[in-house]
Amino acid sequence: MDRLFLLPTRSGTTATTVAFLFLSLGWVPPVFSVDWKNGDCMACHGEPGELPAGHNHLLVTMDGFDGGPHDGMVCVDCHDSIQALPHQEKLASVNCASCHDSSVDEVAASIHAGVHPPGGKGSSSCVGCHGDHTVEWMEGRTPKETGEKAIRMCLRCHGEPQLDMTPEERKFSTGKAFLSSVHYHELRTGNPDAPSCLDCHGSHGILPRTDAMSTIHPAKTAETCGQCHTQIAETFMASVHGQSLANGYREAPDCTSCHRSHNTPRVDDSDSVTSPAHVSQLCSSCHSSPVVTEKFENLSAKQPATFFDSIHGLAGQLGNLEAANCTSCHGVHDIFASTDNRSKVHPFHVLETCQTCHPGAGPNFVDGKVHVSLASAPTPMLLSV
Repeated sequence: MDRLFLLPTRSGTTATTVAFLFLSLGWVPPVFSVDWKNGDCMACHGEPGELPAGHNHLLVTMDGFDGGPHDGMVCVDCHDSIQALPHQEKLASVNCASCHDSSVDEVAASIHAGVHPPGGKGSSSCVGCHGDHTVEWMEGRTPKETGEKAIRMCLRCHGEPQLDMTPEERKFSTGKAFLSSVHYHELRTGNPDAPSCLDCHGSHGILPRTDAMSTIHPAKTAETCGQCHTQIAETFMASVHGQSLANGYREAPDCTSCHRSHNTPRVDDSDSVTSPAHVSQLCSSCHSSPVVTEKFENLSAKQPATFFDSIHGLAGQLGNLEAANCTSCHGVHDIFASTDNRSKVHPFHVLETCQTCHPGAGPNFVDGKVHVSLASAPTPMLLSV
């Protein structure tokens, strides 16, 4: 880039006097144009130690700059307030928007806007995530390399909660839980489709979960998870839970309600809340909650207790993992109201559902009630045999 290169003088007054003299004579001197080179800056910034005036050098290394996405640019492309060398002590902040305007606009509208002053080195500025002179290429890297770099970057701010944090700060310090998740395990073991923070939250335009446009808003979560779990997401969005979310019922569960958000376990992990040993308790946490059931006329907070009192519920509580649980009869992602003919417990399908465990069952097998409490049953002993 060609720029006016003003040779430094001992006195600014001398330069000003000469300039006015030329202008008063009606003659404009030619512009002295030179090609700025990074070496001009590195003559000072490439050396450790002190300047003659006693100030420390702002040491800059070109190791990460050369070969990076900004390779071929010169220092003054970004530090464009420099008009002469030696330059003024206080420089204007670098404006990344001069090249990356759309990304800067996204950040300005994001949850990170205002967390730290723009142009500073706070963690939510461009420099906070991308670095300053050592910005790296992401193209050509393996998904594992890109994902791990993104995770390390996010954990610098969203790591473990600290004692001196406010409740609001603690809320955003859950990222380290991701390291114990199935997603991180898959990433570490080379699964190219495993997600990192950016796949779920986005990059520049990250919005809070309460924002309807956020990728992690309850109504959008299935769409986000569906980037990887396509068929499951489509099935869920058609279900009674997915449709309730789409209709604005925040009480309905989204993917993270059952599978968690950051520390998502494997579904076949015995400690997982979706495992056969725990899934009925998981369902009960919503279906026995008055906050939830009062929103939906067809739900009763007493319903889960009638399952736990049944032969199926009692067998499960005694450790029989083969016994039917909620998902055995109602489905997992494909749950519908019992009045919907797509439901596994609709009269059209209930016998077929029972026959998955009881292959010899006939039509009379489904005549009795399934959810009946011991206290109200006419013959309680029959329910517990």
